[in-house]
Formats: sequence, C-alpha cells, structure tokens
Amino acid sequence: LYLLGTDLLKDAVAAMMDRDNAGAGYLHTPSWLGRWWYDELTYEIRDPASGKWRKPGKRPNEAFDLCVYNLALFILLKGERIDWSSPPPWAAEWDENLLISQSPDAAPAVTQPKPPAARKRRRVVKSRL
Repeated sequence: LYLLGTDLLKDAVAAMMDRDNAGAGYLHTPSWLGRWWYDELTYEIRDPASGKWRKPGKRPNEAFDLCVYNLALFILLKGERIDWSSPPPWAAEWDENLLISQSPDAAPAVTQPKPPAARKRRRVVKSRL
C-alpha cells in the first residue's frame, strides 16, 4: 500500500502536458487515442487557493488518474535513473522486450466507451396493514 501525494503528482502530470517539445518530462501519447481520452485527461482543475485538484462536475477523469498512477509507478521503479545500456526487462527495446505481445506499429482498436446504463429506480410500496 502506497500513500501517494496525488496533488503533487497531478501537478507533475499537468506540467508534462504543458511541455511543447518531446523529450524527458513530456507526456507522450499515441495518435490513436480518441477525443474522449483527452477530455478525461483535462477535466480536473486545480484550485489556486488550496492547491488541490478537483472535478468541477461528474464527468469521468480516469485518464488523468491513470497518468498520475503511472507516474507514481515510474518513480517507484526509479525510471528516471535507468541505465539505458542495460535497461530492466520492462524498459527493453520493442524488438527485445518479452513483455510486449504486439508490433509497435499495430495500434489497438479504441472505441468510445459506452455510457453507463440508466439505473432503474425501485418503487417502494407501503403496506396498508
């Protein structure tokens, strides 16, 4: 169990999104991601007074949260200190990486997620006894 400083991590992810040039500290995204993913990524806002990130409504924000969790894992795995002449198995080149099961040129089929089904309301019937 890790207790994460999510506000600091979200600040870091937001800074990665603000970078214009690819490289270290840049949020690289595949071209096949749909608009819905970027909407989720940018849905939260940072309250300047408290420094806390919050959702202004009820729309999904899972893309942002997943980027935060991925950054936390990258930090835990010491990804910023990888010796690229002898990387760990999870960071090996595509052609040599046993953890990759598909060609890097093959983009997975991504579809717009379906909205949740409407909930049926229960009807409470009071007994007249």
